[in-house]
Amino acid sequence: MSITSQLRQLIPNAPIVAVEKDLIDLKSQDVPRADLVVFASKHVGKLPSFTVHVSGNPGSEARFGGVPYEVSISAPLPMRVALETMKRLASPGFQVTYEVTHHGPSDLKVPSFFAELGSGPSQWSVPEHARVVAEGIAEVLRNCGNWKQFRPVLGLGGPHYAPNITKYVLKSDVAVGHIVQGSILEENDPERVIDVVLKANGNTSALLLDWKGVKGGVRQKVLDVAARRGLPVLRARRRCRRSGAVHRFLSCYAYTSTCLPLFTHSR
Repeated sequence: MSITSQLRQLIPNAPIVAVEKDLIDLKSQDVPRADLVVFASKHVGKLPSFTVHVSGNPGSEARFGGVPYEVSISAPLPMRVALETMKRLASPGFQVTYEVTHHGPSDLKVPSFFAELGSGPSQWSVPEHARVVAEGIAEVLRNCGNWKQFRPVLGLGGPHYAPNITKYVLKSDVAVGHIVQGSILEENDPERVIDVVLKANGNTSALLLDWKGVKGGVRQKVLDVAARRGLPVLRARRRCRRSGAVHRFLSCYAYTSTCLPLFTHSR
């Protein structure tokens, strides 16, 4: 049973929108006006996984949809809700993690994120695994407008799966939106990259830096940019207290594809 079918079971009136094209090739005009869009998708990789991430291309390359130096609007709070739910329900042997921002669409003007099941046919075809992603999305939709309030931060550094940032977030009072992979910061002007993602990351309260996930010279440039922007820098393994409050969104959508009912793209 697909993510879509299971989501309909969990929330019969869920506003699910089916699209004919690959999700990474969507444009802003393809997405209806809403306060949140969640993309149900598959992830191709080496390890069984449940992941969440925002879409876009922070650097000079756009290998999988979108355009360079452009990212979509992030959704830190509901993305954390989805990740925590999937972590609680995850099947044995699965990693549950944030991914860095790395593919299209890049021009969405509404908050959005991808919730994904990875990483191959042996995981994609199991209804119990699809159920975990559906539950993560359903938890976001059920509580639309009543999520806990966490401090939104921008993630920087580390590898594709951002393990240090994931660990930090889940033990702290922050919620990460965009995460820029360390290699993107090293291969581009860090200041330009940071400014690109800051514009699409809401009220960013701090930069969350994977301290060892960026080379020393580039790390210093990041610290200099943070100082000029007046943003504190958090180290990825530092622990903080949790806090709770309310954040308001009004309408939430879940996106799937009619071409691939369970998943929508590979990379």
